[in-house]
Amino acid sequence: MPRKSEIYSYPTYDIDLALNKLQEAYDTIKNDEMKREVVADALNMAYRGGAFAGLMSSLEKYGLIETGWGTITITETGKLAIYGLESEKEIAKSEAVLNVLLFNEIYQKYGTDATVDQFRAFLRQEANMDVTKVGDRAEQACKIYKKASNYIQSTIPLEQAPKVEPASSGRGENIVPPTVTSTQPLKIQYGDVFIQVPPNDLKAIALAKQALEFMESVVRKQQEQEET
Repeated sequence: MPRKSEIYSYPTYDIDLALNKLQEAYDTIKNDEMKREVVADALNMAYRGGAFAGLMSSLEKYGLIETGWGTITITETGKLAIYGLESEKEIAKSEAVLNVLLFNEIYQKYGTDATVDQFRAFLRQEANMDVTKVGDRAEQACKIYKKASNYIQSTIPLEQAPKVEPASSGRGENIVPPTVTSTQPLKIQYGDVFIQVPPNDLKAIALAKQALEFMESVVRKQQEQEET
């Protein structure tokens, strides 16, 4: 069983730098599945060096790649982050940031403006990190989180997309028109699909729209792959 300090490990590369490296490797190799040594060569990095290991570990923690048997495979999140539409890139980056358990829990507990002291307290309390090590770790993790949190502010990850719940009535083929009052949430129903958005909140509506467009693009790409 991994120790708590390992569970709350974090990327040593910030999200922008990690994505730039992944983009560079993809632009050179033009394949979603690449050999590790070929990636290292494309990036002019030492295959067995610490910098390359840190980059691969960071990309994996963000959920942008999967590794195994000497290869790396770009995930769906990674694909959208490097060559999706601009709206897809933003949502994919937000999802990538929140794939890091430490960043996810820090965001849920302290929001996007978490301080070094809050990181230190969290790592000591939740990760049982030794007091002699926690200072440098908290400072480094907070620095990386500060840059990454900008993407959490600007978009919404799939995990936090508007909840879709079955309607109480039977399935139908007609869309029930949106209903909204000054105090009631916006409700949209299609058959047994039900979507609810907070009232009079343009930001929430925009985020819901972005999330749905992102989900639609993923389904369309999957269907296109199945047809080919």
